[in-house]
Amino acid sequence: MAKKSKSTNSIQSGGRVGSVVGGAAMPTTYPPITGSTESRGAPPSNTVPSNCTDLLSGTTILRAGIDSLYVSCKGQISEKTEHLLRLSKELAQSADPDVRAGAFLELGDHRFQVMDKGKGRFPYALADNWFHFQVSSRDATSLPMVYCQIRSEVLACEGPKAVLMRLGSLLLEFSDDVAALEISRVDLCVDFVTSVDLGEIPDNYWVRRAASLNRYTKHDVFTGLMFGAGGDLSARLYDKTREIKEKSKKYFFYDLWASEGWDAESQVWRLEFQFRRPVLTELSIRSICELMDGLGSMWAYACGSWLQLCEPTNDKTRSRWPLHPLWLFLIAADWGGVARSLWRVRTDRAPDDHYLFVHGLAGLSSFMAKEGISDVGKAVGQYINQARRYHSGRTLTDSNALDRYLLEKARLKATKFNKPLPGIDGGEGDVF
Repeated sequence: MAKKSKSTNSIQSGGRVGSVVGGAAMPTTYPPITGSTESRGAPPSNTVPSNCTDLLSGTTILRAGIDSLYVSCKGQISEKTEHLLRLSKELAQSADPDVRAGAFLELGDHRFQVMDKGKGRFPYALADNWFHFQVSSRDATSLPMVYCQIRSEVLACEGPKAVLMRLGSLLLEFSDDVAALEISRVDLCVDFVTSVDLGEIPDNYWVRRAASLNRYTKHDVFTGLMFGAGGDLSARLYDKTREIKEKSKKYFFYDLWASEGWDAESQVWRLEFQFRRPVLTELSIRSICELMDGLGSMWAYACGSWLQLCEPTNDKTRSRWPLHPLWLFLIAADWGGVARSLWRVRTDRAPDDHYLFVHGLAGLSSFMAKEGISDVGKAVGQYINQARRYHSGRTLTDSNALDRYLLEKARLKATKFNKPLPGIDGGEGDVF
């Protein structure tokens, strides 16, 4: 978002991955949905599948999903695991790039980069393209063994069930005694295109429980709204296409939207609710099974009671205002397809071709402009030759300085990208 302008269920251990078993039922009663629902779009009791358009509001829902999921697991890591993590962290802190390149830990078919610093109260942090782990030491008494953020790409493309099964197998690498997975935070989102001018909606049309409403713009263009910032339940409505281009670079969403009919040009908006542990507890969402069974009810509570977009009437009681056609449509989003797997997501964090062959050519294009060279083949050769002379000049005597410089950078980036570098991936890293 741009600058502000105003106002006992578990994945069982024992050497194998078990199943995520059920738990207490999601409560079926909530504060009533206010406002009229008479023949003004899809009623909240029904579900609206992806790629379905509401003619009244000119809105098409492209997807509904879990954007972020944070879970924790109590227990105690093994002595071997803590030894490897401590050693990896020391390698990551080395001033020698060759030593830092060995700061990785292989768990199953995942190769995690181990960070040089912990995060928060957790002394160890490691990450790949699926998971970001924060791990406590063996003598920690008040922290969970592992706190894990599951990446949005793998949740969207692999499906939560497959991801959680993989997480269960990885947790067994930390300890033989794996306790229940507990949910700490869930972000639910719906992506949509609409003909409604969201920036022109007055603030008083939003009937909400949250005290705060912040409006955001960039270069005088409306980019989104934030409701209840910092609270246990908060919401954001924002231009997702702009956020991807300018911030997150999560271009995989383009393929997800295209599979539901997106034309690759229309502005895509996201409505997102963030549920933290206190409100999850109030809604009886503690286990994974309760979460998967309760997605639709959580969404209905957030859109039907906590936040509403209404159309004003002469009634001074705002809670009796009828719901806006857009809101009637969004509240009925279908959560039945969230568990399905769409395609495989790589565990490594190597950059995509767009980054390599568009952004990565900035240096070469600048060199061509500087030297006045229009022949690409000729420019590549001269670029390498001049780069070699430049790096040799920095050392005065080393004719292989460029090769060494590139290899040093490649080793560090291979560790960062969770990738081995064939032929030179040895040394300290072999202890793992």
